[in-house]
Amino acid sequence: MAYLNKTEEIKAYLNDLGKELQQVNQFMTTNPILSSILLSKSEAYKEQEVEIQTCIEANLKELNMKPIHLINIVGNLLDNARDALLTTDLNKKIIYVSTIKLNDQVRITVRNERPILDEEMIEKILAKGFSTKGTDGLGLSIVQNMSALYHADFQVYSEFEGGTRFEVIFPLK
Repeated sequence: MAYLNKTEEIKAYLNDLGKELQQVNQFMTTNPILSSILLSKSEAYKEQEVEIQTCIEANLKELNMKPIHLINIVGNLLDNARDALLTTDLNKKIIYVSTIKLNDQVRITVRNERPILDEEMIEKILAKGFSTKGTDGLGLSIVQNMSALYHADFQVYSEFEGGTRFEVIFPLK
């Protein structure tokens, strides 16, 4: 092909392919369910210029969690973080996702820098049926219910310095 003056096209193609492989590689974890959630959400959020950055250190397989429950927890937290970021005027809209194993616990954290929520708003968003988007308001309720199934602690923190973060802390059996 290169002999037909297609060298620049081939270089561009290989460059694009390399970028796509880097992105896919960022979301590859030891848990294929988590990898697929992160990759599919990242692709879906691109049009809205929302980026996902990860630090995956814990193997979530240790939780013996049903795949649909992991999808519900991480998917809802990601969607809420994206929706919150879309209400801001930040130039870079980034969702930070991390997993870490600490002693006898595994923590999943989803964080966005803005908006900052006061205590009253945190209480509201955790109430079943409450929505800032005019939807059914079940997303965080689902996260709470799925967390409870695994005796996990579900917490919300919102501070000017660290942004708003949702943590689900699972005990290891």
